[in-house]
Amino acid sequence: CGNKKQKTRSGLQHLPVELIEQICDEKRSFNLYHLFGLRLACRELNHKSLNIFAKSAFERLVLHLDSVSLQRFKSISQQPALASKVEWLLFSDYDRHGFNSLEDYEKARQDATSREIPRKARRKAIEALRKAHIEQDDKDYIERSGTDSIALALALQRMPNLRTFNIMPYDLREDRISIRRRQTGTSPTTSRNFSVLAAALEHAERKIHELNVWWVGHHGKDEGISVQALVMPWSTLQCFSQLRSLDLWLQTRDNLYRSEWQRNQHRSSCEGSRRVADIETDPRHWQRGVANLLMTTTQLRRLRLGFRNHWEDTESVFEHIAKRVVLPHLESLTFDYLRCSGESLKTIIGTHTGLQTLDLDSMDITGNVPFSATLDLLAEKHKSLTSFDCGQISQNSYRLYFRTLGKIEQQDSVFRNMGRFSDDANNGPDDFLNDLVVVDVFKYHGSAGEWEGVQDKIAKLRDDIRVSNKHYTPEYDFGGYQWTREP
Repeated sequence: CGNKKQKTRSGLQHLPVELIEQICDEKRSFNLYHLFGLRLACRELNHKSLNIFAKSAFERLVLHLDSVSLQRFKSISQQPALASKVEWLLFSDYDRHGFNSLEDYEKARQDATSREIPRKARRKAIEALRKAHIEQDDKDYIERSGTDSIALALALQRMPNLRTFNIMPYDLREDRISIRRRQTGTSPTTSRNFSVLAAALEHAERKIHELNVWWVGHHGKDEGISVQALVMPWSTLQCFSQLRSLDLWLQTRDNLYRSEWQRNQHRSSCEGSRRVADIETDPRHWQRGVANLLMTTTQLRRLRLGFRNHWEDTESVFEHIAKRVVLPHLESLTFDYLRCSGESLKTIIGTHTGLQTLDLDSMDITGNVPFSATLDLLAEKHKSLTSFDCGQISQNSYRLYFRTLGKIEQQDSVFRNMGRFSDDANNGPDDFLNDLVVVDVFKYHGSAGEWEGVQDKIAKLRDDIRVSNKHYTPEYDFGGYQWTREP
């Protein structure tokens, strides 16, 4: 029965034109207005179904910065019924014809010229290489010409409801190897995608409400925007002035920028003069870029700031943020994977006393101001705080722990859950287990209702905190403590 019904529905669109004309002619002969009614009913049905279809299919879009995807994006923007439904956009640098590994690419090159494999396999390898090189040539042209920024800006002008943007460094399904990555050893996609977005927003005179830079794991070298990419003109920074939510993963070291800076430094010392190129690539120049961006986002409600690679270089970057950034409407704040001085951490938290949620994770606090001073400040000043999450904190590179609420120990259950790390290419299973140190979060089983509010709990932590003799290794540590006010 079900199959018969489905067959009938699918056959309606295949009715002969003569039969449809006969139905319409009968409506007209009986009463002309009945034919008008049929037309209006069909148009209304089409209009209502189009709205539902457009919202379902075009509300969230993924955009690859190549000619095919840009052309499709342009076509969507030229249809108002579809363009008005777009609210969420993800940038991805997925290579359609990339290779799953460098070994696959080298094998395809060998197969393309080998006489020892069947002709069909040889033709397949040649075709794969041809498509990969064509796609890379296409991307190189787009980057040189700025076509992606132009096309995106034109489309944004016709998409009034597009306010949320996401940047992903590579396709989530597989870490595909493009020709550029094979040739240069780097893939500066995240920083470049951000620059493309910033330029397009300025040309389109658009302001966005939400920006998320995705972190998809430990596999990519380019998981985060280079802090140098955040050095932008004032007019471009204004495109982010209406941000309500910002999830920002950064990297302080960019292989391309850093190597150029070192070459310039060497040349300057030889020539005895400091050139403009040195200033442009000197980390001391562009470390202010993060603070400049955040100073613009005065409407921000939620901020997550993390440094995926080389988090140990973040102290000077964070110092600029602490001294200059004031976000009067900030409600939720997360710091993840960074090193900062205790004074800077205390300053920025003390500036934002209206916080409701605070998450401090994988941090190394340096200097003479201890983490306990920050806990004192939270307990005394932050009366609006309803949730506090603290995990993997160290003081001058030595792990902190809570004497009665938790302890440092090897935990076998974690090893069973993390078996995928045991076959690491650089370390054997024994080396991995010896290096891994986990904070035991299961010793304390008390519920949040045992204490009166988050401030009292934080005061308890302040008295319970201790410095261990264990060094801080954030890459493999997942322990944490979290307390939330009971409803």
